[in-house]
Amino acid sequence: MISTLIRFSIKFHWLIIFLAFIVLVYGSYRFHSAGLDIFPEFSPKRVIIQTEAPGLASEHVEISVTKPIEAAISGSLGLTELRSESIQGLSIVTATFNEASDVFRNRQLISERLNGLTALLPKDVTPVIIPLSSSSATLMTIGLQSDKVDLMALRSLVDRTVIPQLLSVPGVADVNVFGGEVKQLQIQLNPLQLKRFNLSLSDVTNALKPMLQQHGGGFIENANQRFTVQVFGFATNPSQFEQLMIPLAQDKNASYPLE
Repeated sequence: MISTLIRFSIKFHWLIIFLAFIVLVYGSYRFHSAGLDIFPEFSPKRVIIQTEAPGLASEHVEISVTKPIEAAISGSLGLTELRSESIQGLSIVTATFNEASDVFRNRQLISERLNGLTALLPKDVTPVIIPLSSSSATLMTIGLQSDKVDLMALRSLVDRTVIPQLLSVPGVADVNVFGGEVKQLQIQLNPLQLKRFNLSLSDVTNALKPMLQQHGGGFIENANQRFTVQVFGFATNPSQFEQLMIPLAQDKNASYPLE
């Protein structure tokens, strides 16, 4: 077999040279267009679950969030190690699988087990599997600064424009943002005024819910046309919040403005 291959190569040496040239050109092209990554991948097959629990202390996070997540995913096929970290307002659970397992199948198994945890976790607390990334971790750090706009406008530019553009690049798994000021509307309550009108925090929250929800208005139809009714219920400026009326607990017919 080897002697036959050698005789063929000597007899058709121009064909062998041409094929070698094609392989060289293709290899050079792939070398310049290949992505950067660590090879071989030395990090273990693991799935990381992050759960935000605003307002909860580390002990409450451990009992109310971390423990139910660990109980739900323990026993998964191929699971070799389960580690967790509970800090104020955040739970991090790391599930490590054996090397022979498929990382995408592992993420699917974890996701299926997390779907049944909604009733066991505190309200508005949802576990999230972080995007799959390489062991090389952060590949690039970008800093933005401006002399014309403030930090809030700069952060809005990053959240609405820069992040979507970066995530659309093939191979980018996640983008983390630090710094700046997040644009938001805050309602700061006065405890003395709440005590004066005998109001609780839940009374203010219940009065705010209609202003934070979008409802469908349906449509109006005549003989040959249909008009869609659009209802704009979101509050977009402080003056709209100032017009909100909060019913008193002892008299539902009486109400006072939120100021």
